[in-house]
Amino acid sequence: DEICEVFKVYIIKRGNNLLENKEISMKTQTFVPELINLQKEIKDLVSNCFEGDQKFHKAKNDAFAEFMKIKSKFYSRQIAYYVDFCMRNEFKGKEEEVVEATLEEIIQLFKNLSEKYLFQSEAQKKMSDRLLKNKYLSIEIEKQFVQKLKQENGSDFVQKMVTMLEDVETSKKEMEKYKESSSSRGYPSGIKFDVLVISNNSWEVDMKRLTNFKLPKILAIFT
Repeated sequence: DEICEVFKVYIIKRGNNLLENKEISMKTQTFVPELINLQKEIKDLVSNCFEGDQKFHKAKNDAFAEFMKIKSKFYSRQIAYYVDFCMRNEFKGKEEEVVEATLEEIIQLFKNLSEKYLFQSEAQKKMSDRLLKNKYLSIEIEKQFVQKLKQENGSDFVQKMVTMLEDVETSKKEMEKYKESSSSRGYPSGIKFDVLVISNNSWEVDMKRLTNFKLPKILAIFT
């Protein structure tokens, strides 16, 4: 028990050192990967030096939860932002095994968050934005991560995310049907035409972007 306490103090100190290093902590793309590397290092220590003893596993988890709780909002946002970065850029060209391992490491960090619903809120906003702008790399990877969140925190926690992904897939199928059935093949009067039908109350849409929206004259006659 005494060794576990010393081990826990050591982990908390390492975590605080990361946070205090402004060159690392000011950038999501560097901070969260360093946090993941620390998590891996401590996990290996438990496996190799303490034969995977459950007391040391618990000490590891308690230590991460403790130092992450000090700035809980910061950690919740940083991890949500890193998920967005991965879904937009980082996973491009990566092997399935690498993606799976990274998602699992993110989930392990998520487990230690004290403000999981802040993470949920930020993750939903980021997902909504990249799906609306078609800035995501793979719908399958998106679904893979949502499934992991569901396993960890239940179906209610991810309901909006699930609906967003379903909307994207349904809209794509409907557009394909339209293109196959229309004489214009999806280009009425030579105009590229694409529609995303979204469910009310499930998407995070910035209404300020729509207040000044004006239809072109050629379309306004149909309203």
